[in-house]
Amino acid sequence: MSEASPLPPALRDLAEDQLIDGLLRQLKSGKEATVYVVYKDSASGRRLYAAKAYRDLEHRSFRRDELYREARVILDERVARAVQRKTRFGREVAFGMWRSEEAAMLRQALDAGVSVPEVIAERGSAILMEYIGDERGPAPMLAEVHLAQSEAQQAFETVINDIEALLRADIIHGDLSPFNVLYWRGETVIIDMPQAVDARLNRHARELLARDVANVCAYFGRAEAEAITARLWGLYMRARL
Repeated sequence: MSEASPLPPALRDLAEDQLIDGLLRQLKSGKEATVYVVYKDSASGRRLYAAKAYRDLEHRSFRRDELYREARVILDERVARAVQRKTRFGREVAFGMWRSEEAAMLRQALDAGVSVPEVIAERGSAILMEYIGDERGPAPMLAEVHLAQSEAQQAFETVINDIEALLRADIIHGDLSPFNVLYWRGETVIIDMPQAVDARLNRHARELLARDVANVCAYFGRAEAEAITARLWGLYMRARL
């Protein structure tokens, strides 16, 4: 097992609450957040987790925030105005909404039977969740693997079925691509859901669904993206999913 690394400030609340014992490595870093591999030791052995820590105010950049934030209700009018005007306080509120929304969407997706990491806890700016991989390394992204024809067919069907299951639960991922689907032991796992939207409330819902389907179809070399989108959205609008 690798030696533990110093714990970054964003993960200290998790450690203080004894949810983790240490950090093994940084897994990936993006515009909005950094993901770490952390661990918890017990009498039965060491368990690995993924800890996603959102960046501080000065280093965040949520793409097309208004597109995804639509219909997320803020009851306090002063807070709502601050978010709309993107003041420092408003940006802090919006940031908190993204973190809490991701945890909520992951939980709802798991309840809907979608293959996503299980959320363990939330503390400060971090979400502690199930780690997909093993001691040797994390599960690769779908974009990083070469699948045999039979494996590709199964993976394609699974991801499309998960998109359908999400929609049945009124959720659209909104940024689905081969870069946020993991492939582990013959199974796909969808990750990164802070931008997921409620299909009942967001007027861009069909557009976002179409983009998710198109990205998946493009990766697998499938030409039926428009037909799949039309079928799913038609069933959803008729409450037949």
